[in-house]
Amino acid sequence: MKKLFLALVVVTLMVAVMAAPSWAQKGKASAVAVGNTYIGPAIGLWENIGFSANFEKIFKDMPDWNGLLGWGVEAGYSSDKKEWSGYGYKWGWKYTYIPIYAFVSYHYKMTDPKLDPYARLGLGYVIVSASEIGDYEGYGYDATDSYVDFSGQIGVRYKIGDTMWLRAALGTPWIVSAGIDFQLK
Repeated sequence: MKKLFLALVVVTLMVAVMAAPSWAQKGKASAVAVGNTYIGPAIGLWENIGFSANFEKIFKDMPDWNGLLGWGVEAGYSSDKKEWSGYGYKWGWKYTYIPIYAFVSYHYKMTDPKLDPYARLGLGYVIVSASEIGDYEGYGYDATDSYVDFSGQIGVRYKIGDTMWLRAALGTPWIVSAGIDFQLK
C-alpha cells in the first residue's frame, strides 16, 4: 500500500512539473491570489503513516518572477512500534514524532486556474519520544528528545471545487503526502 501511494504521488508531481512550462504564461490569470488563505489535513509517509494539518496565507505578488509568496505552518503526528520476541518474551519500543514547521512558499502562476505548483522552505521543531513496551519485566525506559530541522517541500494543488483543492507534495514533514486544502478566501 505504501509503495502504491508513493508511486501515485510521484507520478502526479512529475507530470505537473514536466507540463508546467506549457501551462504557464506570464500575466495570465491564476486562481491563487494575494489574500487567499488555505487550511487542510494531509496524510503522509515518513518511516510510517502520519497525519498533519496545514495553514497558509498568500501575502505578496512577485510579477518579475511570475509568482506569489505565502507563509504558513504545518504540524503533524506519527507513531511507530518496533517489536521483537524470543525466549518466551516480547519487547520493543514505541516511537512518537510531532513535527511543527513554519514556512515561506513560492507559488508559480499558471494559465490553468485549477493548478497551483509551489515550493516551500522553512524551519521546524520535531518532538520525538520513545518508550519501552512488552511483557519483559525489567527496564521500562522512556526517552524524549527534540531537534530543530530545516524543511523543504515541492508540491502541486489541483482545484476540484469552488473552495476545495487536492494537494500532493514531496518533502518535509513527510517524505510524500496527499491532502485536501480548503480555500477560506
